[in-house]
Amino acid sequence: MLGKNSDEYDGEFFITSVRYENNQRKETREWIPRTVYNDTHMGVAVCIGNGESRNKFNINLLSGHRGGVLGSMAAQTYGCNALSRGFQCDFLIATGKDLTEEVANSTEYSDIPYAQERIVYSTAPNCLAHPGKFHLVPYNVQMNAGAMAVYMACFDKHRSIYMLGYEGQKGGEGYNANMFAGTPGYMPQNHTVSSEKWEANMCQIFGAYPDISFTIVDNNVNGYPDTYKWYKNVRYLTYREFIQELDIGSFKH
Repeated sequence: MLGKNSDEYDGEFFITSVRYENNQRKETREWIPRTVYNDTHMGVAVCIGNGESRNKFNINLLSGHRGGVLGSMAAQTYGCNALSRGFQCDFLIATGKDLTEEVANSTEYSDIPYAQERIVYSTAPNCLAHPGKFHLVPYNVQMNAGAMAVYMACFDKHRSIYMLGYEGQKGGEGYNANMFAGTPGYMPQNHTVSSEKWEANMCQIFGAYPDISFTIVDNNVNGYPDTYKWYKNVRYLTYREFIQELDIGSFKH
C-alpha cells in the first residue's frame, strides 16, 4: 500500500488457497508477520537499478558507505534482481520465477545461499515457493523490481533517496537498455522493451511520498519522462555531483 511506512506495519494475511463450496468462495489465509526491522539509519538510501547508465559509476564504492561528518550521510543500499551477481546490497528485491530461483540458491559469495545471508524481499507467491529465504514486500506491493526497491526505501522511512540506473528504456526500437540483457532471466539485447509501466510506477511512488526527496543520478539529466517534472520532490544530479554530495570517493574512469 503506497504512502504507508513501517510505523503502521506488523504483518498481513495472505490467501494461500481458494476453493468453492455450494457456490461460495472459501479462502485459506496465513498470517505473515513483519520479519525485518530497519529502524536505525541516517535517512539516506541509494537505490540501484539495472539501467546501463550506472556503468559510469563503481557501485562498490557504496559498500559500507560512511560519508559525511561522523558518518552523518551513511547510505543504505537497495537493489534488484541480478544485482546480486556482483554486489551485496543491504536489501535486494527479487521478482520473476527464474531470477528468484537464482537468488534463492546462489552461493557466489559463500557456501550460504545469497537469500539466507542477505535480506531479500519478494512477493507472497515467491515467499511460499522458497520457504525461509525471502521476506515479504510489505502490503504485498507488486511493481517492477526497481520501483519496489524505491518503495522499500520509502517504507523504511528514508528521507533522501538517490536512484542510480533508473533511466528506463531510451535505446529505441530493437534495443534493451538493461545491463543484464541477454543473460539468464532477462530478454535479449535486441528485444524492444517499453518502460511506460515502470515510469507510471515511479510517478505513483513520487506522489505517494511527497515529503521524501528523490534524486535521479545520471549524467544525461535531461533524458527522463516529462511526467517526472510534475513532482516537486524529484531532482537530478550528475554522477560527479552525487559523489560530492554524499562524500563517496573517486569517479570511475
